[in-house]
Amino acid sequence: MAFLDLDNFKAVNDRFGHRIGDALLRVVAETIKKDIRVVDTVARLSGDEFAILLPEINAKQARLAVGRFQNSLLEAMLKRGWPVTFSIGLATFDRPPENADLMVKLADDLMYSAKRGGKNTIRQEIFG
Repeated sequence: MAFLDLDNFKAVNDRFGHRIGDALLRVVAETIKKDIRVVDTVARLSGDEFAILLPEINAKQARLAVGRFQNSLLEAMLKRGWPVTFSIGLATFDRPPENADLMVKLADDLMYSAKRGGKNTIRQEIFG
């Protein structure tokens, strides 16, 4: 499970307006959808946070996939002149967690670690 937060999203809304902020969110969703497999799922969880469920993939493959998403997203932002980057938490599980809420929480915690570490980075952890 990858948990993405858009760094500096508020600045886009403040500088360009909410219409552009809404367009940015659509670009993020469309960009991710282009890069995911048929078995993957992407969802917007709140204002500027997205989750991507990546089943049947190991930690190394997940890191490569999320790095690809991040690069595609950064290119899309640069192309449009939007000053947004992406802090990403990537929780990989050797066994399914107790429930979906725990999976989201662990990925969310990793995302906050990425933000505290300077933003625009990926923090990954493997859970047994």
